[in-house]
Amino acid sequence: MAGRMVEFATNGKTGSGYLALPDSGSGPGVIVLQEWWGLVDHIKDVADRFAREGFVALAPDMYHGQTTTSPDDAGKLMMALNIDVTAKDMSGAIDFVLARDECTGDKVGTVGFCMGGQLALMYGGVFPEAPLKNLACVATPVDSEEMGLLHRLADPRWFDVDRIVDTLGNIPPDLILRSFELLRPAQRWATYARLTDNLWNELWVKNYRLFNRWVNDQIPFPGEAYRQMIKELMWENKLMKGEFDLSGRRVDLAAIACPVLHVMAEHDDIAPIDATRPLTSLVGSEDKEDVLLKGGHVSLVAGRNAWFRLWPKISEWLGARSV
Repeated sequence: MAGRMVEFATNGKTGSGYLALPDSGSGPGVIVLQEWWGLVDHIKDVADRFAREGFVALAPDMYHGQTTTSPDDAGKLMMALNIDVTAKDMSGAIDFVLARDECTGDKVGTVGFCMGGQLALMYGGVFPEAPLKNLACVATPVDSEEMGLLHRLADPRWFDVDRIVDTLGNIPPDLILRSFELLRPAQRWATYARLTDNLWNELWVKNYRLFNRWVNDQIPFPGEAYRQMIKELMWENKLMKGEFDLSGRRVDLAAIACPVLHVMAEHDDIAPIDATRPLTSLVGSEDKEDVLLKGGHVSLVAGRNAWFRLWPKISEWLGARSV
């Protein structure tokens, strides 16, 4: 069954998201949380994948449909979004899924990649009473001091985040992409060379197109959320230290009691293993599992690596814990 955009009440406003329903007509609910470049087609594809596995999947639009890079009214609304508002929107998404006739059970699962995993952890840590059945985090950094070159590039001695946000407003997608490319400057050209060598390999080209689409399918990042993430998460490492506040309440990851799956990529240079590894040691769940898969930050969720390793593992894990 084809997914569609829906609207629901959230945080005193109207939120939206991409809803995908299973062909069976009913199933357990799962919230699919976006990476920091928004509700793009790749996230919709992930929701469709979970629907094919029998889940009622909703991918909420945490950026409220804003994609502009110009400083107009819509862009200013997007710029004003912060982590607090974004996390609160999860409550509306959860209530919407649970209220649907297609959703079985009284709790939902959550799946978050990178920043989406952080949002899921923050929400579960500040609202331990929330109806969360399980929580799957993929390539989710919790210790910013182990973020490698990204942490050094964002050093406050030379990285003026206030000047960047005050000047640009929302952070342009190209700026984010180029900052990632600094981690492996020759990667793009090496990939072009490999593409030339494999132009007549249909499977290789298909994998390349999926990989390339994931990398380049981005929208602007809300300015205030970017400022908050750099200052409180990257500089002060508050999530790791247990000092991050949300909605006036401390985020206590040890209060998370639902089952937690933690998937890491062996060659991830954006969310290195040392930055993601502590995650399960911070949550209070008895049922928690660490999984280390081959691949990098992108190849973990896009292409053949995702088809044959990541998604089967997550679907199996969620299925066993969603009944």
